[in-house]
Amino acid sequence: MGTRAAGFMGHLLHVGMVTYGIHWTTAFSSSLILAVGPVFTLLLLRRAGYERLTARRWPGWRGLRRRAGLSFGQAACREWQASSGDLVLLVAASFFSAYTVAAKR
Repeated sequence: MGTRAAGFMGHLLHVGMVTYGIHWTTAFSSSLILAVGPVFTLLLLRRAGYERLTARRWPGWRGLRRRAGLSFGQAACREWQASSGDLVLLVAASFFSAYTVAAKR
């Protein structure tokens, strides 16, 4: 699959799934899950050998983990339960990352 085709399909799947998933979840969950998309991209780029997690990136990585932990911790205190929309948004975030990495090739 070419870069344009991967981008078109990835974007189409990403936007379509986000639009559908947002309908079935809360604003808190959707913002938190979609904010994790760049982390998926970094991990996929690292696995493909395009990026390295250098010493300059470690503080950002630690800060992201800390913020995500605090957010999920607050959600757990509110008796948050995952919904089917959360799963759809998680898959949508992974499509975003996958077509970003495919376009880098």
